[in-house]
Amino acid sequence: MLRLYCFLVFLFLSVMARSQELEIRPQADSSVKKDYSQYPYWIEMMEDSLANYYEVQKAFEAFWQGKQVPVGEQNELRPIHDPADQDLSPINSKYVAEVKSYRAWVRYYADLHDENGILFPPSRIIEEWERQMKEREKP
Repeated sequence: MLRLYCFLVFLFLSVMARSQELEIRPQADSSVKKDYSQYPYWIEMMEDSLANYYEVQKAFEAFWQGKQVPVGEQNELRPIHDPADQDLSPINSKYVAEVKSYRAWVRYYADLHDENGILFPPSRIIEEWERQMKEREKP
């Protein structure tokens, strides 16, 4: 019984600690245009299969406008506490992994969307891959 009690206390404290780390997301209202510069909507948009490729890029660029992106061109980590970089803020170090994921997402979907930016569904991606595999097998 003591173990169960200790486990529940540990679980409760873990959840409370994690909830303090979470950023409060602005209320979603379809009638109000999202301000991409104030909240990193691009992180959630990358996980949405219905997201528009160009809209995700727009949200990323708007969020980082005027801020130093924490990851370099070749995905190397920038020195977060480098005294030469006085303009790096905690927000920059907070999103290092997300920026790297964004760059990988952009590379992956670069050819997997139509001219309007609508991402191809997984079924179409698999069909195209299978078609290309069959073409390679032909002599």
